[in-house]
Amino acid sequence: IGLSPLIKKNLIEGVRRIWKSGIAVLIVEQDASLALDLAERVYILEHGTISLEGKSKDLLDNEEVKRAYFQLD
Repeated sequence: IGLSPLIKKNLIEGVRRIWKSGIAVLIVEQDASLALDLAERVYILEHGTISLEGKSKDLLDNEEVKRAYFQLD
């Protein structure tokens, strides 16, 4: 169903602290905007297969990603 906003905020801050300490972090997340904001590199899976991959900043500008995950044209 999802985490409360406070728990989600604390979890995100914790992940960022771990990552900044030099430890790699793997995140599996359905919230595309959160994943693209947190991650440096993103792999998008569709039906168990990687359909897109790249740096999050590049995927934020990708028209296919905008249409599929943000309903933007």
